[in-house]
Amino acid sequence: MYVLEGLTRLRQVCDATNLVSHTEEMEASAKIDLLLEHVKEKTGDHKLLVFSQFVKMLDIV
Repeated sequence: MYVLEGLTRLRQVCDATNLVSHTEEMEASAKIDLLLEHVKEKTGDHKLLVFSQFVKMLDIV
């Protein structure tokens, strides 16, 4: 069970370190930066649906 918990934590850290560190200040995340770049570049006046396996990640975005 500890192995699965560790793997989940590693996946969260790869998305954004704020998911694990529980700090309020936003640290830089390459994935979030790239996602926001794609959103701004490709959406125009259209709606966008973003999926994530972690609800906290959607709060950050």
